[in-house]
Amino acid sequence: MVNFTRAAAALALAATVSAAPASTAVKATETTSELTWTVSKFDFHADYIFSTPAHQNSWGYVNFALSSDKTELVYSCNTASNRLNDFFYGEIEYQCTAPEGAPEGSAASFKYNRTDGTLVLSETVVAGDETYTASGSTTIQTTCTDETTGPSPTWVIGEIYTWRKVVCDEVDATVSGTVA
Repeated sequence: MVNFTRAAAALALAATVSAAPASTAVKATETTSELTWTVSKFDFHADYIFSTPAHQNSWGYVNFALSSDKTELVYSCNTASNRLNDFFYGEIEYQCTAPEGAPEGSAASFKYNRTDGTLVLSETVVAGDETYTASGSTTIQTTCTDETTGPSPTWVIGEIYTWRKVVCDEVDATVSGTVA
């Protein structure tokens, strides 16, 4: 009878453990060769401002949300550049901001080339005791408006001489990545 009671208790414990929900921080680690990202609301916009005919102050901006099919994390990816004329040339890696509560060591970054639209992504995924890094790229095709105001024939110091504004429609994209 004692063996039956121990066996029943062991089965009950095993059933309880197998029915317990898995951690929701990482959805899957059984396959770590591929990863799929969702890029949400990719936004590029730029301002080319001349405060005088000889003084330019111009900035380009990139903003988007990044998530993957391996985690429930949504990173905030944004940066600004004043490197004329296209601002982003694909050689600088920008760090995304991890959400509050992300496992220590979780990270995501991107490179963007405005000239050809290449977006390169990288993510370090922390799954329990395992950490792996995935990378991938895609081409972001933006549709933009380009408007210029000025110069005013009655311009005086203290006013903006010309202002060129580039605004692009937000783009969503799916990006395939591979694990290194």
